[in-house]
Amino acid sequence: MYIFIQKSSMLTTTSKYALQALTFLAHETDETQLVGSELAKSTGIPANYLDKVLQTLRKSGILTATRGLGGGYSFGRPAAKVNLIDVVTLFEDINSQPLCLLRPGEHCTGNNTCPAHPAWLDVHERLLRFLKKTSIAEIAWDSRAR
Repeated sequence: MYIFIQKSSMLTTTSKYALQALTFLAHETDETQLVGSELAKSTGIPANYLDKVLQTLRKSGILTATRGLGGGYSFGRPAAKVNLIDVVTLFEDINSQPLCLLRPGEHCTGNNTCPAHPAWLDVHERLLRFLKKTSIAEIAWDSRAR
């Protein structure tokens, strides 16, 4: 019997880009501002894509934006007060039950669970705990240590 295991990532590309940009900003700027195009170039995130991500982060209050010479993006509150879950939930419904590992596009629910369901649900719950307890500052600091 052939079992199809979908290409699986725990987070969407948009969430990963947002976390990558925020981590870079926290790591590199120390309370200064960074222009979106510089951030895109430094992180390798496509500029048009990153612009939309940054707009969402600004609207949420995680980032602030200043126009003009010397302007750019900076944190709206300290990076230590921004948990990863605050960012991820802007771009996806991470709290919902994960899609089935073995049946693409379906949810494991009730009597319709797959053999991998208990372990996959445990992985999802561990991810949620990590996102809730970890701040942008922590992962930026860890990347400095490396």
